Amino acid sequence: MLAIASTVQSTVNPTNNNSEPVTKGDILKLMVFLSTVVLFTLLAVRCFMKHINQTGVTRPSEILPPPTLTKREAVADAKGKPQPTVGLSGLRQRLPRQSPVQSGAAVAGAGAGAGGASRTTVGTDSVYIKNIRNKQKATLSQALNDIANNKQKNKHWRWYHFPGPLTKNVPVSQITKDHSFYNVEDVKTFIRDPELIGSFLQVARLGVFFNMKSPDEEYLAKSLVLLTTVAKEVAPEIYPELLKLCQIEAAGYRGDFIQGKVYVNKWVANQRNFSNTNIIKDSEFLRDHSSLIRSVKARGKAALLVFCKTSIV
Repeated sequence: MLAIASTVQSTVNPTNNNSEPVTKGDILKLMVFLSTVVLFTLLAVRCFMKHINQTGVTRPSEILPPPTLTKREAVADAKGKPQPTVGLSGLRQRLPRQSPVQSGAAVAGAGAGAGGASRTTVGTDSVYIKNIRNKQKATLSQALNDIANNKQKNKHWRWYHFPGPLTKNVPVSQITKDHSFYNVEDVKTFIRDPELIGSFLQVARLGVFFNMKSPDEEYLAKSLVLLTTVAKEVAPEIYPELLKLCQIEAAGYRGDFIQGKVYVNKWVANQRNFSNTNIIKDSEFLRDHSSLIRSVKARGKAALLVFCKTSIV
């Protein structure tokens, strides 16, 4: 500021003796004026940023990039097929397939490679469902053998087998962002797909009995509570088994289960296309399965790998 004042002084009174000299008081006034301008500018910027945070305006960094169209998608678009719609935070959502839910026995016992229609057709899944599907196929055997061998989780695969709800502005890793649910429609797609829900159930049937280690234990709880809550409305055939898995998880790892349940309930309450009346009461999760828990924990690897293939209800 002293440099600015000196420049002003030399400009106003370079060599002209008829001009009034710039005094120290004038320089001080100029410095006060400039300081006031800077202060008010900073206050205005701060108020603007506070307004953005309160109104929930989406910043560019919060907008997830849309998936790139493949060659088949481009051909489909050119033929006039339905275009993807715009969803949460600019995310392009795929139009969900409208298909009847299979019988509870068929879905509950389905494995990763089981028969039935596989919804891998380009343009029917969101990019996140595609990510989960691809990674589930590649790591299902690893996940099951990890639990059956060690009777706990030792390897890194939970992102693909315990997908959970994701809320905007929550700081998580990119791999978690790529394998999460951003809306109820994706959850419904996951539940209605025999391949996806079948793989999840196989891992969950072992996961609830053994230590998945923090924070993955809470991620398992989030997945179970979310899928159970949505299945209550859209897939009553598999709701009883999902609820029983929740009860076993709650009995063994109550702290992680409670934290996961609270998170899921808040997420579901903010979904527009889902009724809050489907949120499950706490009392529904309190059941005694101690004899089943002891029986499963006593089994060897081969028996566990057979146990996870069939429904527990």
